[in-house]
Amino acid sequence: MVACKDCGKEFGQRESMEQHYAAKHDKAPSNIPHSAHKKSNKKLSFAAVAVAAVLIIGYFVFFSDGGSEAKPLITGNSDYEINLDEVPKRPIHWHPKLTIIINGEQRQIPRNLGVGSVEYPVHTHEDVPILHYESNRPTPETMVLGYFFHTVWRKTFDNNCIFEYCNGQDGNLTMSVNGEPNLQFDKYIPKDGDDIVIRFE
Repeated sequence: MVACKDCGKEFGQRESMEQHYAAKHDKAPSNIPHSAHKKSNKKLSFAAVAVAAVLIIGYFVFFSDGGSEAKPLITGNSDYEINLDEVPKRPIHWHPKLTIIINGEQRQIPRNLGVGSVEYPVHTHEDVPILHYESNRPTPETMVLGYFFHTVWRKTFDNNCIFEYCNGQDGNLTMSVNGEPNLQFDKYIPKDGDDIVIRFE
């Protein structure tokens, strides 16, 4: 039971007594701190802020690259170190162009390669030689050009060979990106709109 301090009337609930006090005595009860009504709201606000802080911290920890130095990731045969800062940290839908020229003849890349019951993060459609990089969660392994050759197309490509053609008496392998020589070969991470040309001659 809760009693009104001024008139002594008793109430079964504090809320009823407060309503009586406000209506009959035209003021807030003196024996109830003003902050009492706000405690539950403050607790909820604090909890919301705490949850938001945890989510923000978690986001930065999860997506942080830990610095701008090149971090090695070795795949295939070349010794080139991949800079993990180049791996996108958001969903992508990129369209680099890949041209392969062997002894002056352009080799066709198969249409609809890497699509079907399973769709690879990089694949082709009807618009070859365009590659489609489509991924909600890009990783270093799936972003490098070698992934398309080794995993999707099941073909040889590194800093020494393209298909069955390897550096030696029969010719040399080169690669350019947007007209500039590039020595990353299978470790290169294509960007949207890149024009990649691989030559053996």
